[in-house]
Amino acid sequence: MAYEVFARKYRPRVFDDLIGQEAIAQTLRHAVASGRTASVYIFAGSHGVGKTSVARILAKALNCPNAKDGAPCGTCEVCESIARNECLDVVEIDAASNSKVEDVRLLRESVGYKPASCRFKVYILDEVQRLSGSAFDALLKTFEESPPLVRFVLATTELHKVPTTILSRAQVFRFQRAGLDDIVRSLRRICEAEKLTVEDEALRAIGRRARGSMRDSQKLLDQVVALAASKGGIAAADVAFLLGDATTDVVARCLAAIVRGSAAELLKELDQHVRAGGKPDALGADLMEALRGTLYLKTSGESSPLLEDVALPKEDLRPAAEALSEESLLYALQLLQEAQMNMREVRDPRLTLELVLVRLARVRELVSVGEILARLQRLESGAPRTTSVAPPPVASRPAPSPTPAPAPAPAPAVVPPAAAPRSAAPPPPSPPAPSARGGYQVPPEFARPGTAVATAPITLERVLAVWEQVREAGRQQSASLGRALERARIKGLAGGRLTIETSAPSFIFSQLETPALRDPLSALFRDALGGERLELAFERVSETPAEASSRPLPGASPAPPVVSPSPGTRSVYDEPVVKLAQRVLGSQSTAGGW
Repeated sequence: MAYEVFARKYRPRVFDDLIGQEAIAQTLRHAVASGRTASVYIFAGSHGVGKTSVARILAKALNCPNAKDGAPCGTCEVCESIARNECLDVVEIDAASNSKVEDVRLLRESVGYKPASCRFKVYILDEVQRLSGSAFDALLKTFEESPPLVRFVLATTELHKVPTTILSRAQVFRFQRAGLDDIVRSLRRICEAEKLTVEDEALRAIGRRARGSMRDSQKLLDQVVALAASKGGIAAADVAFLLGDATTDVVARCLAAIVRGSAAELLKELDQHVRAGGKPDALGADLMEALRGTLYLKTSGESSPLLEDVALPKEDLRPAAEALSEESLLYALQLLQEAQMNMREVRDPRLTLELVLVRLARVRELVSVGEILARLQRLESGAPRTTSVAPPPVASRPAPSPTPAPAPAPAPAVVPPAAAPRSAAPPPPSPPAPSARGGYQVPPEFARPGTAVATAPITLERVLAVWEQVREAGRQQSASLGRALERARIKGLAGGRLTIETSAPSFIFSQLETPALRDPLSALFRDALGGERLELAFERVSETPAEASSRPLPGASPAPPVVSPSPGTRSVYDEPVVKLAQRVLGSQSTAGGW
């Protein structure tokens, strides 16, 4: 007798054999028992959850002469012929290979004939989402006015691709994935019937790999039995070897290495896994599942039912849940998810996983958003710094005594008034000492250990002091940035916004507005100012470089007005030497001639 695979040999034959679909089975039994079956059913769900099997059981229940309470007997000639796919009144059609409108027209012609030997004629259309648009349109009238003895069952894995006009004419049943315990229980029943010795952990490993598909779990069990046929029993290591998965010990060691931040241990575990015949993508998937369980444990607690499908025990997940923050776990899961997609397309998936493992070793260095906000709040609230500059004391002036009004007197001669005495201006605070890397230090909340802290805020004087340094660094960094800064100068600083004006041509000025030049220039200012950030704004002026250099620097006191000499007199400012000094120093004349 030819060998029959487990997926066909142990396929559900009656409603009681269904696992994980009890609600659907009960609804269909009641509909058959009460004679209230619909003309069109749609069974939607992922592959291997029992859609076609339920469709066959429904056809048996409708036509079984020994049906009781809506359930078929499964042993009569009708039930046996339907199970062998030999019944003329139960037609299974693969919509993927019969998707044209001509195929639907042939179906419409056969619908008009009465059943040959059964009470109902049942059409089962598998993968119905593969039908063309015109084929769906051709089915509308058939579904709307189907003969009373005809039933349609449409099975699909992509319900969203079925037109709404079809959905509105059918009863839709959504099939769920089978749980891990249900799959293990079903596999255990098969092993007992086949007299196989399989460890419980091996069955759970098969169930986790099947991911809710009962057919996939039976197929994997068939493979494992063929691999270990000569052994006395099947262990979890046999399943891991066949599937290329990592054992729970390997995954636990990788998770502990992530907690310790050891990239060397992670790379060593990957190398040993590959040398033992494992697949890099399988290790990545198992590690992602472990981190997912760690996230469940951290957010939902140890009593969460979400942890039932996780391979690692809670004792292995608990240290990672205590050491890693939620942000770190989310970042790690995102890295592994992207790696799983990339490893399917690259030639060397091991290299992709190695890069991700090295980054996972540094996941504990991430700082949460809440901690960053707390640091910013401490900074804004005026947290004490290492040094401070006290403002100079302001000397109080005595109140002036009232003086009597002077008597009228002849106007005195014009005498220049004496200059009022001024109090000595306090010396400007000394600028902060530059750091070892150059520029100024950063505040303590963001400074690295062993680094001094700056106290002076960003002022126009600080920006002007580093302006030539920034221009020179821009010339060395790129020719485009050097050309853009060639005719540029500082205009002013207000509220952290630095305005730079330039007389460069319009095409060079337009490049300054793009991130290609704006971002490098911002980075140069940030490095020169010790990490302080500035918002840059650009203005274009119509002047030559000589005119721009002749204007006084921003922040300087304006020069006094020029006093024009009297007609016929010669001014010292007309001398060539004085004019040259004016152009160099940017000064203007303040007195007349001699």
